Amino acid sequence: MTEYNVTVAVSTNVAEFCHRSTSAHDNTSARVACAPAVVDVMGGLSEWAGCPVLVSPLRTCVVAAARQGSAGRLIVRLRGDATDDARQYVAPIDSLQVQPGGEGNIGALLADLRARGAEAAAPVVAAVQAMLCGDMHEPLQSGLGIEFEVSDGASDLAGVSAALAAVTLEAVQGAFGHRLPRAELLACLERISKWPSLEPGGTRLLLAAMEAQPGRLTQLRRQPQHVAGQIELPAGLIVAAVEVFPRRPIRRERVVESQIAAMMGHRMIVELADAGIGKPPAAYAFLADVTTADFVDHFRDRIPQRISGREYLDLFGPLPNETMTIDPDHAYRPRSRVEHHIYEHQRVQDVMAHLIRAANANDDGPLTKAAELIYASHWSHSQRFGLGSAETDFVSQHVRQQGPAKGMFGAKLASGAYGGLMIVLMRDTPAARNVLNEVVETAAAQYKSPFRVLTGSDAGAAVIGARPWVAVASGRVN
Repeated sequence: MTEYNVTVAVSTNVAEFCHRSTSAHDNTSARVACAPAVVDVMGGLSEWAGCPVLVSPLRTCVVAAARQGSAGRLIVRLRGDATDDARQYVAPIDSLQVQPGGEGNIGALLADLRARGAEAAAPVVAAVQAMLCGDMHEPLQSGLGIEFEVSDGASDLAGVSAALAAVTLEAVQGAFGHRLPRAELLACLERISKWPSLEPGGTRLLLAAMEAQPGRLTQLRRQPQHVAGQIELPAGLIVAAVEVFPRRPIRRERVVESQIAAMMGHRMIVELADAGIGKPPAAYAFLADVTTADFVDHFRDRIPQRISGREYLDLFGPLPNETMTIDPDHAYRPRSRVEHHIYEHQRVQDVMAHLIRAANANDDGPLTKAAELIYASHWSHSQRFGLGSAETDFVSQHVRQQGPAKGMFGAKLASGAYGGLMIVLMRDTPAARNVLNEVVETAAAQYKSPFRVLTGSDAGAAVIGARPWVAVASGRVN
């Protein structure tokens, strides 16, 4: 089946990276950080609607070494796993064009990276720029420079840009001996998320890449963004990811269109509540505040299945979110998009409860119930929200056919990758891995499309911490 490019990703060898790193000539200040790629498991697209999000780390795939370097310069060396050659990006610190409290010229920096064939360094530049906007402004402008060595052998993995930004933050803090206060760290993550070249997911994937714990799902909540807790997976279970490359990729515009329709529906619910239907409007500040019972009893049949942008604008005016612009000539689907977020919120709550019960009771019954909710979430992402493809539906259906007896407990679209990534809750056994590989190989053969399986789980950059280069290279730090 290899002609269809079915591969299994492996982790970067941190010690080997350090042995090949040129940071050796200044090992007194050099610090090494590593982070996992992270993937949304449940709730990702519904974060803005007030829904909690469950995020899982994958195997460590990004390593960075940072040191205090040549005055006033940022040097990024992109080094692949399979070669000692490194591509280099050099820029004056001043070229980041940041004033304290500002956000810098993202467009110009991104254009420069693209022109020099160094766009893979964008998360590093974004993180450094974010630090220049806040508490790290003085240290970075005080005549010191920054040098990075980054392994980009996994640069096309899911969630890798969030991991790369996370290791940048952690390595710089270690190299300069300066820990960012919690509020400033979150502010940095928010600034980084504004870069359009990074993966969708806002600050949640960045925060998870910083603070994820192996074998656990990180629960994140917005308003404001924070880690609400870690949910331990039941013994013997893992979250695997399947990267999918559909023949008809989902474009970002489709995701934005669906979010606009959901915002339309939310506005309609608030207006209906203001007219005395359901609870008072304040009870529906977020879509996640609308219970499934309230939705069915009061709102579902009053929200149109389709509405033109012009008709909505005439009735309600523009959306309060300035980044979401309604196209008057486009037909939107507010009912199904609203349904997705309301029911996804309930599914996230129920999946969390089932996983906790399964971990405490050592019983597969709750896992079987969680699996059904995961498949329902896939259907909703695919059909209600419009992110599905023949390839992703095939994988979900065939994993479901194998079932708990074969170690499979759910497969669904991960919401942050525009239809190009799936998660699978499964047993951590050779037999279960073989089942998943067989499903993926069958899908690859049928659709003549590449797939990739990602397994394993590692800790976030802040959990591991930035470690001395010389200690890691010599094997004294695990």
